[in-house]
Amino acid sequence: MKKYILFFTVAALIVAAAAFTSCKKDEKPKTVTVATQTGTMTAGAAETVTFAVTTENIANGSYDAAMANLPTGVNVQGKVTITGNSGTLTLTGSVATVAGTYNSLTLTIDRTTSNAFLLTIAPAQTYTISALPVTLLFGSLQTPYTQPSAQTVVVTNTGTGTVTLNALPTVPNYTLGALSATTLAAGAQATFTVQPNAGLAAGTYNPTITVTGSGGVNATVSVSFEVTTAGSNTYAISASPTTLPFGSLQSPYTQPAAQTVTITNTGTETVTLNTLPTVANYTLGALSTNSIAAGATATFTVQPNAGLAEGTYNRDIIITGTNGTSATVAANFTVTASNSGNGTPGNPFKVANYDDLQKVGTETDGWTNSAHYQQTANIIVPAGTNWTKVGGGKYYFTGSYDGGGFSISNLAIDRPTENSALFSLIGEGGVVKNVALLNVNIKGDSNVGGVAVFNSGRIQNCSVSGSIISSTSSGYGTGVGSVVASNDGTVENCYTTCNLSGYRNVGGVAGSNNGMIQNCYATGNVSGDEYIGGVVGTNHGTMAMFNNGTVQNCFATGNVSGKNYVGGIAGSNTMEDFFGPGGIIKNCVALNKEVKATNTTLNIGRVVGGWGTVTGLTNNYARSAGMIITGSSGAVSVSPSATGFHGANVTQANYDGSTSGTWWSSTAGFSSANWEFANNRLPHLKPTGGGSFSQAQNPTVTP
Repeated sequence: MKKYILFFTVAALIVAAAAFTSCKKDEKPKTVTVATQTGTMTAGAAETVTFAVTTENIANGSYDAAMANLPTGVNVQGKVTITGNSGTLTLTGSVATVAGTYNSLTLTIDRTTSNAFLLTIAPAQTYTISALPVTLLFGSLQTPYTQPSAQTVVVTNTGTGTVTLNALPTVPNYTLGALSATTLAAGAQATFTVQPNAGLAAGTYNPTITVTGSGGVNATVSVSFEVTTAGSNTYAISASPTTLPFGSLQSPYTQPAAQTVTITNTGTETVTLNTLPTVANYTLGALSTNSIAAGATATFTVQPNAGLAEGTYNRDIIITGTNGTSATVAANFTVTASNSGNGTPGNPFKVANYDDLQKVGTETDGWTNSAHYQQTANIIVPAGTNWTKVGGGKYYFTGSYDGGGFSISNLAIDRPTENSALFSLIGEGGVVKNVALLNVNIKGDSNVGGVAVFNSGRIQNCSVSGSIISSTSSGYGTGVGSVVASNDGTVENCYTTCNLSGYRNVGGVAGSNNGMIQNCYATGNVSGDEYIGGVVGTNHGTMAMFNNGTVQNCFATGNVSGKNYVGGIAGSNTMEDFFGPGGIIKNCVALNKEVKATNTTLNIGRVVGGWGTVTGLTNNYARSAGMIITGSSGAVSVSPSATGFHGANVTQANYDGSTSGTWWSSTAGFSSANWEFANNRLPHLKPTGGGSFSQAQNPTVTP
């Protein structure tokens, strides 16, 4: 009796699963895409920015916007109104907003979650200026005197906001030259000259010059000049230049070159110079001479010390001599922090070289697998290295890594008994984006990828070139992909020129897919035994509660070859070795020169190799001429259909000829939000979410 009960229970489950699949088969997937930020939001201010929103299969209407990872003090303004697959998301700041770059925001409307996108909040503005030197010494001259040379004052905007300088004041007995600039951005400088007037009577002329500007900023310069009567002895010296600007350098820095100061005796009598003072954080060279007659000169050098900590080093160097003579030189030097970051979204750890790259995810100095990272320079992997993947195969990377559009060249892995890639496991919430892997040479075990072995998070705006090989020749659960070996998350806006070979589940972008792959293309050759595809090896279908794998808006141009289940886009569109319902493959274009299966005449297709139903195949295309598709018995007969394994026909004029500028968007369903179109070439990807690609794109079709 129990056997019959069990039999009927299993049968009921199968019927229920079939009914569920039947109900879902006509449902089109919904997508929400958020573009880049328009406008500026400043910390502590109630400023508004907007984001363009594009959708697919979401009805017109006004939707409450559910946001994830919104920073403190930022709120959604109103609803998102969708009209004709587009709308606008508006975010408003407040006094509580904090400056930073927030790169993992998502928008959910109509139970559909968007791509991760970027919000930038600029620091609050500060307004200050400085003037150097703070003292101008013109010495003491006897009547009648030769008018002293003008000296230069440098005004620097030391704040973060732009400052407009006011007209310089009128200073009795002195002539002030015009400002070289009146509008100063942060860090910018303006200069003006100060010169005592000719023909002044005997006396002391010691005014203070106050420079003012917008926002109430001001800086002062003290001036000193003395005129004595004829026949008296005078003692005076001057220094030139009066200001030594050594600039601003980031730690660690190369020590700036020394600058030379000239001391001139501007009096009538000989002056003996005293020993130069000790000046903190600077090294002063010895005086060329200590005794200078009237009109004679002496020199010395000034150089900031090496290895100074972060800070501003503005020092007045006061040179003194006999009879109370003195002159002042203002030295200024700034050392900024290396800005290695602290691993937060607003201040990620900075990855500037190979040593930094090796440190990612090691738990050293807080560089954990949940931290945030920003690459700041192109990195060339040293020859002879054997990369160990981030996470080591045991830990999920749940932080973010932003390649910044920079490249990582010559990544080499030779570990035939290990799963291999740049990253091991990208977990839910983990993001790797804007990474360019150039000339990889990766050899691993059963699961091998370029960016990652397994992905449950998001891989975005990445590119891969080179060669990836799996050494295994048996077993299930294997996968080889230029971007990722096995994908359960999202891979979007990625392209690859990589050549791949493996055993099972080998795909130009991903080996196997149970998540979302969209807006990607692959131009490299793909080879293996079973489940071999130009974009994905196996795109998993549904079984009971398992998700559909989705591949949409992708194309492939490389040759694809294997023994069984071979397709220009996907080798298989169902669960591995299971005759169940297929996943979703739509708006994909197979432009391969050759698709070849040596052990079958059935499980081969221009778009999909086989297995699973065709219910998930929508609006797919393959080149109508020039594609060689062969099975074990020779040429394969093709029945073109946009909803079948072979796809509908597309002519060369449409895919890279005279009408390609319009065909991809009007017929193939590619969006201008993600692609750039032009006649006589294939479409090029646009980076999303404020990202960038480091290499020029040039996908082509082999005639």
